[in-house]
Amino acid sequence: MATEEPIIRDNVSDFSDDEQQHDFDEHGEPSNQMKTDPGIEIKSLIADMHQRFGNTVSYKKAWIAKQKALEMTFGSWEQSYSYLPIWFTTAQHFIPSTIVKYKTLSSMEEGDDDPPRVILNHVFWAFNPCIEGFKYCKPLVQVDGTFLTGKYHGTLLIVIEQDGSRNNFPLAFAIVESETKEAWMWFLHYLQRYVTPQPNLCIISDRGTDLLAALQSERVG
Repeated sequence: MATEEPIIRDNVSDFSDDEQQHDFDEHGEPSNQMKTDPGIEIKSLIADMHQRFGNTVSYKKAWIAKQKALEMTFGSWEQSYSYLPIWFTTAQHFIPSTIVKYKTLSSMEEGDDDPPRVILNHVFWAFNPCIEGFKYCKPLVQVDGTFLTGKYHGTLLIVIEQDGSRNNFPLAFAIVESETKEAWMWFLHYLQRYVTPQPNLCIISDRGTDLLAALQSERVG
């Protein structure tokens, strides 16, 4: 997955130590505010720093401090992606018959003797309780996708169902690069194979061009 262009440079060495501490407490740890509300807006942090310490920081410095606090609390974006296989393996261990499927790419720099890097391209997962629960739901599902926000681009695909009480019932998920025909085909193939194998399934969607093309492909059927 391609990286998003940062809104500011990553090199913060030209800022003083004092300017980099605005989202940290007196012990140098991320503030409780960052831990309890990681989605807090930058303007709210600026206002909080002004109220607590009496000085006003620029948007850029507050943004940098927030990124540092988030990484100290939750780890880096790269670490989060590298933990995905561990997370899914753990889920499969504690929830047997949970389905996880990967599509990866290999990357090697010219002249590099190190083993090629494995890069996540797609990942599909469906928890077994959801798969089993679908047997008692209506033969009707809704599919949609939403873009991911953060350092890396990507799209979350999801399929939901309604149970007998008209509550939303999640069935399957995937992370892909974008809502392309190929990505939808890959997702729908595993959805049909492992989650919704029955015929005459009704699918509700936004009728996106790539999704409709994927639904009409031979692989999906």
